[in-house]
Amino acid sequence: MDSNFNSILEMETKALDFAKVGRYKESEDLYRYLIKLGSKNSIVYTNLAALMQIKNDRSNIIILLKRAISLDPNLPQAHSNLGLELVNIGELDNAINSYKQALKLDPHYAEAHNNFGQVMELKGNLNKALNCYQKAIDLKPNYSEAYFNLGNALKEKKEIYKAIDKYQTAIKLNPNFVQAYNNLGILLYEKSEYSEAVKNYKLALKIEPNFVVALCNLGNSYYELKAYTKSIHAYKKALQINPNFIEVLNNLGNVYKDIGNYDEAIGYYKSSLLLNKNFYQAYCNLGKIYQKKDNLILSRKSYLSALNINNTHLESLNNLGILNQLEGKIDDALSLFLKCLELEPNFPDANLNLAYLQLLIGDYENGFINYEWRKKVKTPIKVHCKVLSEEWNGKEKLSGNKLLVISEQGLGDNFQFMRNLIGMKKLGYEITYCVPKKLHSIMISSKINAKLITLDQGKSFNGIKWISIVDLCKLLKISAQNPLIEEPYIFPSGELISKWKNYFDNEKNDIIGINWQGNPEVEKENLKGRSIPLNEFSKIAENDFKFLSLQKGYGSDQMLNCKFANKFVSFQNEVNKIKDFNETAAMIQNCRLIITSDSCVAHLAGAMGKETWLLLHFVPDWRWGLSEESTFWYPSLRIFRQRKRNDWKDVFGRVKIELDNLKKDEKIK
Repeated sequence: MDSNFNSILEMETKALDFAKVGRYKESEDLYRYLIKLGSKNSIVYTNLAALMQIKNDRSNIIILLKRAISLDPNLPQAHSNLGLELVNIGELDNAINSYKQALKLDPHYAEAHNNFGQVMELKGNLNKALNCYQKAIDLKPNYSEAYFNLGNALKEKKEIYKAIDKYQTAIKLNPNFVQAYNNLGILLYEKSEYSEAVKNYKLALKIEPNFVVALCNLGNSYYELKAYTKSIHAYKKALQINPNFIEVLNNLGNVYKDIGNYDEAIGYYKSSLLLNKNFYQAYCNLGKIYQKKDNLILSRKSYLSALNINNTHLESLNNLGILNQLEGKIDDALSLFLKCLELEPNFPDANLNLAYLQLLIGDYENGFINYEWRKKVKTPIKVHCKVLSEEWNGKEKLSGNKLLVISEQGLGDNFQFMRNLIGMKKLGYEITYCVPKKLHSIMISSKINAKLITLDQGKSFNGIKWISIVDLCKLLKISAQNPLIEEPYIFPSGELISKWKNYFDNEKNDIIGINWQGNPEVEKENLKGRSIPLNEFSKIAENDFKFLSLQKGYGSDQMLNCKFANKFVSFQNEVNKIKDFNETAAMIQNCRLIITSDSCVAHLAGAMGKETWLLLHFVPDWRWGLSEESTFWYPSLRIFRQRKRNDWKDVFGRVKIELDNLKKDEKIK
């Protein structure tokens, strides 16, 4: 063999050796020199193209591969690599032809099967893609990339557990497979396994600290865990790497929104919009922020901006519906919720908001049916205890007519819906009621005919089917026309009534029980504004009577700065010590009148048949309707509604007039 031939062979061998050890520049230089010499070895062109793929320099790859194929049409690697490049430029059909040719030449070419699977996935043929990946794995059992791609395809098919298994196998075969850790984290996140997702994102970042997508995903998981400081840290580190990462800017806004730093949140949302003026999600998020700040004008403007960009954006349509409801534009709200459901019938938020609206306008039949969606939203409303037995659908016959009823939502809700226990008893059911221990005393005193068990006892309770106390409303078909019960059904202990009567008799004036705040966590969205600042009551503090505070926990600290502290009963400190509802009810019984916001006290006093004046914000919770001055829920309850949003002055003006009238009638002495 002549010396020149031997020199070329040596260069080809050396170029390949350089590539194997990562000395890509030296390998590339040798291959280019060989081509300059007029090499007709197809492998030279194929390998140089592979080096250019590693460098992500795609300028001449297709030319090189087509030259390789012209020199040797029977080279499978060249056809397969050409397929990869054709995919990169969007020529999917031509890529398919290249892969088919590669596999025709070498049916056992695992990499070609894997790559063919990827283009099939891009074409939407997931089943074909799955077959290709599996074929690649059958041919090359340790092919981590094929397992990874198989996981991706299964993820697209929503076969989450199978996808997780494939990602885990890919990682086992290649412990440094950064993308596999990230994608595994994404699936765990979707399963709400946020702590496990965090572990996988951290493993990805340990290998590649500047993996900006994993940093974003890590921030997302910390956000769901409410680890807001860690979430902010991850997002800001991502921005250090890529300051124009729009999703991260938006997500940072979400974190600051949730921790109550609204101005900071607005800044990040606006920053994302500077990068992309058509980023409708940021406009939607701005709308939510402005709504929280009670700037409904800017909130509406933001939602409409989002919808001008994407008129089918479900979240913006739904949120605009909520905004309309807050403003009392009930028909507009209804139209928007229905539009959401036309676009996506299974959209949980819109279905639940529709339920609230239907109940608000008195359509209890459809409202309670749709109220089932409260169990399917992102943060579902759950019963207070998870029991071992099966849930009852309300249709099938129960053995011995025995039924377990479980409490749900706030304590006031359970006062309201205790009527359902009475209704079921009248139908012949034997009821066991699983309810917080703090309600047992008042229920026993009221002679509610049900076997009472605590939430702890409920965890091991088995043998009979269960239903939520709220769901009984649908079963019993409760409505204004069918209130189920109109007489009082909660009665405090006679002994406790007598005990507190002694305190009341020592006062020279009649006593009005007042309550001004509910749970603030419940008021963050739709019920914003239902609680009343205590000092608003100063407008009615001039009359000749005393106040008794029934406020417990939330809002009770307002007593410290009360403008009319002298108007409270002399035994208020004794009242403040009481935590038992039976004693609270006994105090209510001794009051001349109860004046309260929408809170637990309203339901307790109403269920006792006590004369109660309920002060409501502009568009209240669904159970109080829109305009009535009374409610079928509690015949003894009278409603004073805001006629304008946030206007308590007018409400208390009317309350004062009515108190004066009572005095004139010598009903308050």
